[in-house]
Amino acid sequence: MGKYFKDGRGVDLDEFGEFSVTLNARSVNTLEEANADTIKRVNVTFRLGKKLREELRSEPKTLGSLEVNGYQSGKIIDETI
Repeated sequence: MGKYFKDGRGVDLDEFGEFSVTLNARSVNTLEEANADTIKRVNVTFRLGKKLREELRSEPKTLGSLEVNGYQSGKIIDETI
């Protein structure tokens, strides 16, 4: 993917979707002044493909368990058998 992004191209994954790169840069007066230092931010965006987007819309959504175990939750689980 990086090779395509460096060439200014997106990566199309057919029905799955498309990755593309956008950037924000400081304004300059001439092309010669434009370089990597003028770039402020680089973003990779993803757009769902039409078929996948429609499938996700038609499927019922259920939220699974949000219980968190381990150090971050403060609950230490002994997994030794």
